[in-house]
Amino acid sequence: MKAIILSAGFGTRLRPLTNYIPKPLIPVGAISLLEFHIRKLVSFGIKDIVINSHHLSGSIKSFIGRTKIRGVKLHFLYEKKILGTGGAIKNAQRLLGQEPFIVVNADIIHDLDINAVLQKHIKSNAIATMAIRNTNKEKYQRILIDKGGNVISIGKPAKRDKGKKRHLFTGIHIIDPEIFSFIPKGKYSCINASIYSHLIAKGKKIRACKVTGYWKDIGTIDSYLGSVRDFLKGNLPKEFYKGISGKLISKKCQIKNKGFSINVPVYIDPNVEISQNACIGPNAIILKGAQVKDGAKIKNSLLLNNARINKDELIEDSICYKRIFLKRS
Repeated sequence: MKAIILSAGFGTRLRPLTNYIPKPLIPVGAISLLEFHIRKLVSFGIKDIVINSHHLSGSIKSFIGRTKIRGVKLHFLYEKKILGTGGAIKNAQRLLGQEPFIVVNADIIHDLDINAVLQKHIKSNAIATMAIRNTNKEKYQRILIDKGGNVISIGKPAKRDKGKKRHLFTGIHIIDPEIFSFIPKGKYSCINASIYSHLIAKGKKIRACKVTGYWKDIGTIDSYLGSVRDFLKGNLPKEFYKGISGKLISKKCQIKNKGFSINVPVYIDPNVEISQNACIGPNAIILKGAQVKDGAKIKNSLLLNNARINKDELIEDSICYKRIFLKRS
């Protein structure tokens, strides 16, 4: 099978950070979301992956060029104008081929069973199968299914559907190449709101597959910092912990001859500068090139590559890049 990782978005809810780093390349722990998705797809036997790009496309192209993950061929696909999720899939038609393929949103973290979704899709004779899950959060309640597991509504519920249980769409689906004939070429379209909703109205079959396991949307500061805490607890998918070069400290210990204190859990890359009398943690990640000056305190925060924290500065509930700060509201 082949897959496409949708990576072209602007990441508006994480601005100004995403003015400089495209959201698929923001790190959680020591690797980026995009690297995680590549590793995860490879673990399911996927050997061809398309990565589309528009916003800060040069950064994504550079990442693909230097990525060395065995057993996979990566295809970079630039969109001169952003095409949306539907338009991106249509634009990748020649690369995705004539077999069912996987679509994954770049801005999620998951540990879901893609094979289970694939098997259900193969048996269903549907144009697409959406991986869904239960949720108590109203903002995610967008998918309504019937008793047979068919998707009958996508988006905010109509008045007639008020009170009916709706589900969360995980951002993962298996799609049959038949879909290409329903997506306009070179035009912006949303695969859910435009294409699937149109197909449902025409009586075409869109199936749902309920899944369980870790899932998080990394679209806001709160959810991003939540993923930091999950990484430090060891709760993220295993792909985040393979071959990391830094030190994940989850138990009390002494850092000899360093001159700074640690409140666990923390993760510290080897190529950082932490001065005497600084205090790191709890729930702090310090990535390569970061500088933490004398007396600074870092709590519940993520210091990205080349973050600079001044003397006696308190950083709490924040994401920092150079001297850019995103603070949880």
